Amino acid sequence: MAVLRSIGNRVVRALLASPLHRLFGGGILVITVTGRRTGRRYSTPVQCVQRGDSLFIVSHRSRGWWRNLREPAPVDVRHRGRRRNGTGRVLASDDREALDALRGTMLGKAAERRGADTVLVRIDLETA
Repeated sequence: MAVLRSIGNRVVRALLASPLHRLFGGGILVITVTGRRTGRRYSTPVQCVQRGDSLFIVSHRSRGWWRNLREPAPVDVRHRGRRRNGTGRVLASDDREALDALRGTMLGKAAERRGADTVLVRIDLETA
C-alpha cells in the first residue's frame, strides 16, 4: 500500500506542477513542510477547501506530515498552479471556523465519517 501511495503522490505532484493542474480544480494542493527534527522537506498532495486567504485540510491521523505543524510553522503550497508561502498549524478537532469552512463539502463529509481518525490543519497564506 505504501508503494502505491508513493507512486500516486509522485504522479499527482507532477500533474499539479504542470499546466494540467486544472484537471484537479482547486481542491488539491501540494504542501511542503520541513521536518522538526530532521530538517528534511516533505511534499505531500492533500485535499483542501479555500476560504479567503486560508486553506483548510483534513488528513488521516496515520499520515505523518501534519505532525510538523503542531506548532505554527512555515509551509510552501502549490495550489491552482501557483506556489505560495504560508503558515500552517494543526487545529483542535472542534475548531468552529474550520468546521464551518468544511461544512457541505466532500472533505467535510469525509471528516465527519472518519471522526477521531482525522486531523484539521489550517494554512494562512501570505498575501501576494
